[in-house]
Amino acid sequence: MMTIVRLSLLEVKKIGSRPYSYLVLLVATFASIGMGVEVLSSDTFSMTHIFLFFAMIAEWIIIYYGAKSLGEEFSVKTSTIIFTKNVSRKIILLSKLTSLALIGLMMGIISSSIAVIFQYLLTGNLTGEFLIKEALFNTIAYILFTMLVGSFGILVASLTMNLTTALLISIVAFQFLPALLEMTVEKFSFLKGGMEYIPFHSAIKFLELHQFGTATLVGIIGGIILFTVCSVILIDNKDLV
Repeated sequence: MMTIVRLSLLEVKKIGSRPYSYLVLLVATFASIGMGVEVLSSDTFSMTHIFLFFAMIAEWIIIYYGAKSLGEEFSVKTSTIIFTKNVSRKIILLSKLTSLALIGLMMGIISSSIAVIFQYLLTGNLTGEFLIKEALFNTIAYILFTMLVGSFGILVASLTMNLTTALLISIVAFQFLPALLEMTVEKFSFLKGGMEYIPFHSAIKFLELHQFGTATLVGIIGGIILFTVCSVILIDNKDLV
């Protein structure tokens, strides 16, 4: 366990050493703050839009790092170095997923903090209901979404052993496939109940709009477990020498 924590912190430090990480995060922050200003001066927008504007940018960061987490190791030919006998391949994959969860936690805290500030400016007080149902839930949503996207990106990278391919497939899965599945549901309404179990269909709405039910949570958590287990099995059986 301590090895996973140590390696995941090293991964986070490596990501944090790249300036563009902060640049995109700043864009998301300013977009959310800008929407917060609109909420204060207009009845057209609500707190939902503050969460939404941050999420619309943050999800691209998450998709990028989800694919990059393992895909980069294959692209720069460091996979044969990190997957040594000193540390099991399973531990390395879990540490990468944990590091992504920590990044999700950080994004969730930033997004929730902005919302808390504007909620106070808007109403003059902060209720326990808002802090728990909105701010805390939003942070948890980022952790789960990041783990889902990250575990999928790691799985695709394990299959393709290529960063670009892993990134493109992840973009299609979480940016274009949801719209296609939504169109399918609109055409065939009887599929709606079952479609909620498919994480590609419900994950974006879960993060952006906080729309979810039991099926959504089962699909997301089940997806994380399934993608992670498949990644571990694939990497354990690959010849990376």
